[in-house]
Amino acid sequence: MANSAGSRKKSCPACGSAATLSIELPYPKFGHHDFALLNADPSVLIQCESCSLIAQDHDADEHPAIDRFFLSHEYAVTERIQETNVDEFDASVSLSFLQAELLSHEVTSAAPAILDIGCFDGRLLREIAVHYPESTRLGFDVSARPQFDGGEDSKFVTGSLSDVDGRFDMIMLSQSLQYIRDIPSLFRDIDRLLSPEGKLFIHAPNCLEKPCSLLLGDQHYYFSPESMANLLSRHGFRSEAIGEAWFPRDILVIGQRDDATKPGKNLVGGSVVDVVAQIDAVVERLEALAPTAGRTGVLGTTIDAAFVGNQLGDRVAFFVDENTSKIGRQFHGKPVIHPDTIGENDLIVIPLGVKSHKTQARLSDAYSGTFVAI
Repeated sequence: MANSAGSRKKSCPACGSAATLSIELPYPKFGHHDFALLNADPSVLIQCESCSLIAQDHDADEHPAIDRFFLSHEYAVTERIQETNVDEFDASVSLSFLQAELLSHEVTSAAPAILDIGCFDGRLLREIAVHYPESTRLGFDVSARPQFDGGEDSKFVTGSLSDVDGRFDMIMLSQSLQYIRDIPSLFRDIDRLLSPEGKLFIHAPNCLEKPCSLLLGDQHYYFSPESMANLLSRHGFRSEAIGEAWFPRDILVIGQRDDATKPGKNLVGGSVVDVVAQIDAVVERLEALAPTAGRTGVLGTTIDAAFVGNQLGDRVAFFVDENTSKIGRQFHGKPVIHPDTIGENDLIVIPLGVKSHKTQARLSDAYSGTFVAI
């Protein structure tokens, strides 16, 4: 259970408010790139009581360590295989494919200039090129990305965002905003780079629907829909949520400058205490799992699966994934198998929050074993 962290409080890194709540998170921390265990010790989170942003209260030596990792060759060559199943497509599709579908009508220019901040391997830019074949595309990241491929005629820039020039019709931050420590500096660059009528696309985990995202220790921030809207409003953007059907556990917003949008009364929502209580509830449900005659597995190879695997320990025999490119690999020292090899007596834990029961019904109809939504 979470406890107040006492006097260890800092001002909000987004809005500067000194009114922050501090809370201890008594669970391990994991890395986002492979969900490996970073630290088994409790950590401290702060939440701004003005804008609702949740942030890691990192120790002084943690920031340089995080920076070094994002600049490292180990991170640069990480392979990302992210696919999902949605009703509109018969086969599994990549997350970048779905993002590009959502963005396919957001820009009216026939030849838009598009910037992806935190582009990594350029996959999203490559998918965007399908919808905007005449576009000019620039990927930016803090260090070299040898796997970058943003499609024909795309370019890649590394180093400091302050070195990027030009004006862009769309700027994208796909799963990158939470890793950028200096938010005020970021928005100064966005203000400089975004064309007057340009669109800002942000995609980040929704910590209210994905509470285990608080366990990603190399993130700086954790967003709720309210804190995201507050952040954009503070910087003069009106925002519109998109993609809820395809990404029910994430925040996807389109921001556009609006002179009538002034920082006013902040939206309130997403108490860090309530989010941590959701993690506590997952632990309680895991403790109540009945023994099974077969093996126990965990669905997924994400932060949710990593946490559940950590809590269940040696009871976990394998992880389950429908993404065939992951089959035969190891996750947290256990094999990743396809659900068509699950035994009749096997029990599979599904830790997907709002998606758990729908996923449970689909997998129960298609495969052997017992699927339990937690």
